[in-house]
Amino acid sequence: MKYSNNFAINCDWLQIHVKHEADFLANENPFFYYKRAGQSKVFREIYNIHSHSDNRIIGSYATGAQEFIMSDNEGLLKFENRELYIHDDLKGYVKKVLKKLHFKFLSITKIDIAFDFEKFYMDLDPQDLIKKYMNDEVIKTKDTYFAIHGKEKQGRKQFETLTFGKKTSNISCKMYNKSKEMANNFKPHIDARHRLNFDMKSDIWRLEFSLLSMNAFLRNKEGK
Repeated sequence: MKYSNNFAINCDWLQIHVKHEADFLANENPFFYYKRAGQSKVFREIYNIHSHSDNRIIGSYATGAQEFIMSDNEGLLKFENRELYIHDDLKGYVKKVLKKLHFKFLSITKIDIAFDFEKFYMDLDPQDLIKKYMNDEVIKTKDTYFAIHGKEKQGRKQFETLTFGKKTSNISCKMYNKSKEMANNFKPHIDARHRLNFDMKSDIWRLEFSLLSMNAFLRNKEGK
């Protein structure tokens, strides 16, 4: 028997380290404009970046960190989640935004890759995979920290999340019920992507890989 499960792959988080021009706020940009959004413990200045064409926020820019954290005229550009789903050529879009903002790309500081699906090969339900992992029927090939979340309802355990790695790890993996999360935090751009790939009759699960340090995986320009 052949199995042809549907799936969708998308970038769900993108934050990059960039260098800006010294007078980036003084020069009027024909494509984007900045609005001060506040500050944080690390960055003295945080701006929302708006598009002139429709005033939508395409991302945020945090800068003004102490010199021992980040050099002058540098900061972190984080793209809005919606922008990551509505552009078919995401890499091309990011390059155009950097060019229009006169930002120089330095590195990726955080990127999440999301793999949405309904079931595994041979119609294995994600909840059953978690149960098998709990019963030692399935073992991860390398040592890891793990966490499992769910709830017990009417004497039955309902598993919703399986996580490998810590939040501070260079890379972590999380599998969770995306349909249940969307019920509490609906995002139309993700729903639209799901409707293109699924019949919406079953719960959609997500495998999400978070990379916090690209330097840990890039060697001689070849990604591992």
